[in-house]
Amino acid sequence: LYTRMLLSSLHAVRPNRIFCIKNSVGAVRRQTTGIESLSKGLAENEITQEKMLLPVQNFTAVPDSFAVIHVGGHQYKVTEGDEIMVEKLEAPVLSQILLDKVLLVGTKTQTVVGTPLLSRAKVLAEVQEQSLAEKVIVYKKLDHKRKKRKGHRQPYTLLKIVNVMVEKE
Repeated sequence: LYTRMLLSSLHAVRPNRIFCIKNSVGAVRRQTTGIESLSKGLAENEITQEKMLLPVQNFTAVPDSFAVIHVGGHQYKVTEGDEIMVEKLEAPVLSQILLDKVLLVGTKTQTVVGTPLLSRAKVLAEVQEQSLAEKVIVYKKLDHKRKKRKGHRQPYTLLKIVNVMVEKE
């Protein structure tokens, strides 16, 4: 009830502007949207590629290895040089990202399985493309003579695996 009252008494909501809220007593209270304070915090804690790849210095690449990684709710078996299509990731094209949800790392002689994850293993990948998948057409039968046709294109990210890395001991 209070939320409905607040929403109904909201005069104007615009980013970076002040808006008025009438409380139950009828007094008008002025508030800022808080976007200014958020942008100040982002400037200090801005995620840059240098900060994201900083932990890579503590890792070494494992030659001729494979890994099972968890990205976007799916698991993929990857090796160096593989290209995989994953759910859309918010990363610019040609940037390198560090995938830290590694479930398994293996070589020709040894395999290490996490319970459920390996905290000392990472996979370095490069974003090749941000695009939309092929159109999927869905037919919905409305009644005896009519049908409705609808299409959908799922956004995806194409990743190229640079290497599989484990932490130096």
